[in-house]
Amino acid sequence: MKKRGKILSINIDKLRDFLNNLEKDPSWGCPIAPNEMVKFCTEYVRAALENDEINVEKEYPAFNNGNHSKKWKVYNIVESFMDWLSNVNYDNDRNSVRYLQKMLDYAKQYGQDLEYIYADEHYVLLATPKWKYVLPADCVEPQPYQNYSDTPMHLLGSKNELSGMLPALKEDITENSIRRDIRDKQNEIQAEIEKMNAQKEEQKAEIERMKAEIEAKYAEKIAALDRKKEELELKKEQLSNELFVLETQIYGIRCFFGETVTFTKIASGKDAAVDIPVVLHQKIRFLDEELSKWMSIYGFDTDDSSMFEELLANREDMRNLFFPGDKSISLVRISKDGKVYESGYRSSTDGNQIMFANVMNEYDVYHGKKLGILVRNGENCYLAWTDDEMVSISDGNVFLTPKEKAVDSEADVEEKDWYGRKKEKEDVRTDKNEVASRYFLFSIMQGLISNSKLINLPDGVSVTGNNPYVIFSMADAWLKDTRYGDLSDIMEKYNGLLRKGDPLITLSCLGPEGNKFSRYNNDRGIGYRNRTHDVLASDNTIYKVNFVINTKMKKYCFERRDKIGFSDKYGDWKKVKYLSDEPTFEEFFRHPGNGLIFPKDMEYRNVTSEDSVKQDVYVALKKDPNWMTGKESTANFQLYPDEYINLTFLNTDLIRYVLTNGELGSKFRNRNFSSVIPYLNHALQFLKEREKGEQLMIEQYASELSSDWRMKLSDWKMENDIHVITEYQAKRFAKSLRSSDE
Repeated sequence: MKKRGKILSINIDKLRDFLNNLEKDPSWGCPIAPNEMVKFCTEYVRAALENDEINVEKEYPAFNNGNHSKKWKVYNIVESFMDWLSNVNYDNDRNSVRYLQKMLDYAKQYGQDLEYIYADEHYVLLATPKWKYVLPADCVEPQPYQNYSDTPMHLLGSKNELSGMLPALKEDITENSIRRDIRDKQNEIQAEIEKMNAQKEEQKAEIERMKAEIEAKYAEKIAALDRKKEELELKKEQLSNELFVLETQIYGIRCFFGETVTFTKIASGKDAAVDIPVVLHQKIRFLDEELSKWMSIYGFDTDDSSMFEELLANREDMRNLFFPGDKSISLVRISKDGKVYESGYRSSTDGNQIMFANVMNEYDVYHGKKLGILVRNGENCYLAWTDDEMVSISDGNVFLTPKEKAVDSEADVEEKDWYGRKKEKEDVRTDKNEVASRYFLFSIMQGLISNSKLINLPDGVSVTGNNPYVIFSMADAWLKDTRYGDLSDIMEKYNGLLRKGDPLITLSCLGPEGNKFSRYNNDRGIGYRNRTHDVLASDNTIYKVNFVINTKMKKYCFERRDKIGFSDKYGDWKKVKYLSDEPTFEEFFRHPGNGLIFPKDMEYRNVTSEDSVKQDVYVALKKDPNWMTGKESTANFQLYPDEYINLTFLNTDLIRYVLTNGELGSKFRNRNFSSVIPYLNHALQFLKEREKGEQLMIEQYASELSSDWRMKLSDWKMENDIHVITEYQAKRFAKSLRSSDE
C-alpha cells in the first residue's frame, strides 16, 4: 500500500474516549464502527483497487477467487481494516490500544516513524507491521509527504549517477498523467468490449436469416476487434509498467534525500578518515542465527538488555560483529524464512536463550520482515529500518545487478520487459520488484554519501562507479571452516555402536504412532504388548540409552545409475549405501524388498561390502500411574537414527565448529539452521560439564594438555570403543598422548 505521510503523534487518551463512546454490540459487547468510518474505508479501498495500490493477490489471497465480485472484495478488505475494534479492550492482543501505545513508545525512543496510508478530514488509516488502525483525525497529528503526482519528470531531479539503473521516461509525463492514460485505455477497452457484445447479439439475429454468409462476415469483424482489444491491453500494460518506473524513481528520490528511513545513533565517537573506503557488505545477516551463534560461543551477561539497539550500544563485541571495519554499510533481517522458533529457544536449559527469545519476539513485533541498515563511520554507529513493502530481497544477497540472479530453468513462462514487451529468454534475470528494491538501497546509500550524512568520503564518489572508495564485499563475519564437514558428516563419523547408558539428545517430541488404545499395537516398544501407548519423549531432551538390540547385517556400498524413463539412456552415477540381511550382493540386489526388481534398467559398479550391525535403540520413558494402585513404571521406547544425536563420542570443539560453520547436511535438509541451534546449545552445555570431569581425571596422568585434546579424546574413544572415561581409561588416554608425542 502506498504511504501518504508520517504520524507525528497520537493522543491515546482522546482515542480511548472515542472508543468508550462507541455504540456496543448487545451480544458480544464489541464497539460498532460508525457509518462515517465504514464510508471512509470503503472510499479508500475502491480508489486503491482502481489505482493498483492494494495487491489483492499478495495481501488478501483469500479474496482473490475469480468468483468473488469487486464489491465483495471491497467489503471484506474494509472489514479487515476495522477488525481491530473487536478486541480493542483486550490488552494481550496485538490489535489493542496497548499495542499501539507500545509502537508509539518504540518510535519515540529510537526515533523511528509511523506511517499512514490514507487520510481525510474525519479519519486516518495507520499501518503497523501487524495491524491497521482507523483513527479519528482529531486524535492524530499527521505530516503528509511531498506530492509529486503532477510534477513532470524533468522537474523531479532524477538525473543523477543512479538514473541509468532504470529505463528512461518522457520528461513531461507525471504520475497522474499516466494514471489518466491508464483509465482512458481501460475505458476504451470496455467500450470495445461492449461494442463487441452488441455486434455479437446482432450477429445472432442475422444468423437466423443468413447463417452461412453472416458467420463469415462477422468472424472477420470479431477477429479484428479481438486484435484491437489485445493491442489496447498491451498498451495498458506498458503504461502500468511506465507508472511503476516513475513511482520507483520518485521513491528513489525520497530514499536519496533521506525521507524513507530514520537512522538511530547506536554509538558515538570520532569519524574515520575521509580517505578510508566504505565497505558495502553483500550478505544479509540474519539476527536469529548471528545472535544465537555468538551467544553459544561467547555468552551474554544477564544484565544485557533485551532490545537489539541496546545490546549494540552496551557491547563493543556486538558492534564489531554487526558493524565490521572502520567504515561499512551492512544489512540485517530477523530471520531467513521469517519464522522465530520460540518454543525451541525456550526449551533450552541455558538462561541466555530465554533472553534471546525475547529479543527475537520483540523484533518480530516491531519490524517483521524489514531490512535493517547498519552504518559505521569510525566509532559512530547507526541503525535504520526500511519499509518491507518497498524493499524486499528474496535471497541473502544485496548488491546484485539485474543480470546476476539465477532463475529456475524449468519455469516455462513468457517473460516481458519493463514496458510489457515480449523479452527474449536469458540465462539469468531478476524480477523488477527486486531491481527496484536494490535501486532503493543504492539510493539510500548514495544519499548518505552525497549529502555527507553519516558517511564521509571525497566529493563525487558514486556507489555504482568504479572508484577506490567503495568496496563491495562478499565476506562473511564468520570464517568458514570445512575441515570436519557438516553436522550430518560429524554425526555419521562419531556415531559408533551404542551401549546402555550412552547419552542421546532428541530432535523432536516423539510418541507412539499407531493406535494408542490397541492392546497389541506396539510400534515402538519391545514384545507384543502395547506398553508404549502412554509415554512421550520430550523435544531437546537428553536421555540415556536403556536397551539396545543388535542385528548382524551386511553394509553394501556401490555406485548405481538408472535408465531415464523408457529410453536407452542412463542418468548420472550416484553413490549409495544399504544395510541388508542378504549374505551376498546378488541376493540383495534381486530381493524385492529392496525395490530393485528390474536389474536390466540399472547399472552398478565399484561394489564393496563389510560386516555391520543394525541397532534398535530404546530409552526408558515414564508411563502414566496405574489407575488402581497409583504405582509408577517405565516402558522401553524406540528412537530411530534420524530422531537423535549421539553425544557419546562428541565434544565441545565439534559443536562450536558446527555453530560457526552453519552447515547441517543431508540429515537436516528440511530444517532451518536457527531451529537446530537450541539443540546444539543444549548439547554444548552437557558436553562442557562432562569434559570438566574428564579433564580433571586426565590431568592427573598428563602434565599438560594440548588445545586439541578434546578432538584427540573423541578419536581415541572411537578407535578403542570407550564410552565412559574412568580413572583407568584416563590413565590409558594419557599414555597414548605421551606415545604420540614421542
